[in-house]
Amino acid sequence: MDTANTTEAMRDRVRSLRDTILRRMPDSDLSPVTAATLDELRRDYPTIPDHLLIFFEEFGAGCIGDSSYMLYALIDPAEVYDEATAAELQGIVLIGDDFAGTNEGYDTRLAVWRFGSIDHTGRFQPNKEDETIISFLEGWLVKPG
Repeated sequence: MDTANTTEAMRDRVRSLRDTILRRMPDSDLSPVTAATLDELRRDYPTIPDHLLIFFEEFGAGCIGDSSYMLYALIDPAEVYDEATAAELQGIVLIGDDFAGTNEGYDTRLAVWRFGSIDHTGRFQPNKEDETIISFLEGWLVKPG
């Protein structure tokens, strides 16, 4: 599959996820990330994966459902955690929050960013089942059971 087809397939997947969530949780408040913010992300994170840029452009950020999950356009752990915990999370960027003490994020220190969670202990744990926020949301919010 060529790059154009791969990109379009990812866009279709993200649009389908967004449509499903909005249909199942119509009180969601999601907004596509602006072109200026996407440019800022590219500048601040030169190795940002293409799937994240597509995700932010097509899906956006904001609240899913009535406070079921919050999505960020990548924030520093210092915006959420105390100084000591944020220092331990250097190189991690946050992308989501379940409003119950767990955040999802990416470890940006590797050549290929690694998706994972930060629980109440403040430690980043790579996600063994989901490699991206997209598959995480598909599994946690969309798939039955």
